[in-house]
Amino acid sequence: MSESISSEVHRIFEMVFECTCDMIKGDFQSYPDHRSKFYDLLKAINSHCFQALFFLPEAQLKLYVDSLIWAAKHEQPQVADSGLHVLAQFLEKLLSGPPQVYVPFFKQYFFVLLQDLLSVLTDTFHKSGFKLQQHILLQLVNAVECGLLNEAAPKQRVMEFLFDLIGKSFPTLHRSQVEIFVLGCFNKARQP
Repeated sequence: MSESISSEVHRIFEMVFECTCDMIKGDFQSYPDHRSKFYDLLKAINSHCFQALFFLPEAQLKLYVDSLIWAAKHEQPQVADSGLHVLAQFLEKLLSGPPQVYVPFFKQYFFVLLQDLLSVLTDTFHKSGFKLQQHILLQLVNAVECGLLNEAAPKQRVMEFLFDLIGKSFPTLHRSQVEIFVLGCFNKARQP
């Protein structure tokens, strides 16, 4: 796939992406070959037609993002790792682009991505992707810490969100343990 096909990404989504998504999103076991090739398609679009993603109708962009999240939640390590790699690359490209592209995106998706990523990160079924999961968490927190997302996800709001989410998800943790974790995430983001 090359950039010359960028103008056709919308049609690819209409003809292939949506119907394949409908086939594989019902469960994580059916159509393993379709599933694998589907994530190869996402990787190719992300690698070669990245800009075209932001010319898609909102519903199709949402489906693309949802597909990456579904991959991260997948029980098969190969599929999960493939989706995590695409998501990490997607975020890297997005954050290196212009603010007029990434700020609106993160206004809509930042907290969803953060919540779903933490869900996967703390699920023992997804141990194999731990390094990639923590890398993506660091990408998100680093973008906040560097001030790139002040408009979309202000640092204080993100810290409160993390504190509340972790506190509710792990009620046996003491408040100070949750604070240490949240502060540790942001301290780690400051380190080169």
